[in-house]
Amino acid sequence: MTSDQYTRIKADWRWRERVFGKFTGVADVRHVRNECRYPWARHTWLTRMIWERFLPRVIYLYEPDKQEPLTYHHPDGTKFRLGRMETDMGSIPPFAQWLVQKDVFLFAFLFHDFCYDLNGLFARNIQRDVPTDADAWIPVDAQVPRDDWHFVEFSRGQADNMLSCMIGAQGGLLPQRLIVGGAVTIGGWSVWKKRKGEKPAVPKEWNA
Repeated sequence: MTSDQYTRIKADWRWRERVFGKFTGVADVRHVRNECRYPWARHTWLTRMIWERFLPRVIYLYEPDKQEPLTYHHPDGTKFRLGRMETDMGSIPPFAQWLVQKDVFLFAFLFHDFCYDLNGLFARNIQRDVPTDADAWIPVDAQVPRDDWHFVEFSRGQADNMLSCMIGAQGGLLPQRLIVGGAVTIGGWSVWKKRKGEKPAVPKEWNA
């Protein structure tokens, strides 16, 4: 790589940080098990074996790192984290995963999955009102201390817009953002879950 190429790449990432934000920390994700994707295929040994072997539902476990939890930094100063979860990246429709492999934009997909499962994310430095140049997906909450981590609720539309922004932060190009964004807009309704019960608790060490 020449010095000019390195300079251009560095300038591109600086631009992306200004526009889309950046990720820091460690993503501890490991494979847990494979499952049969469809309930109707679990009734017989043969159909279960076929679907588990050729088109399995692959389950991963994400756990926040104790020292450096995965954190997304939005350009406006807001920070977001996600908690422990089991996921199959199911908030991204399969046909979009074939076009844009999920491990390419792993961080963005993890945040989107957590948001789809629990209707929100853990946030810090949340804005108290909406700046005129803010992204449409950034939630606003004037009732919480800015310096503490807390759980903030998202709508499905906010979660989908967040995904597009985070893909940009991971180096995604406009066609990739449009493909995945269109896919979750069309197919996301089938996996969006309305959270039941209380908001998830913030890990104590985050606000220590």
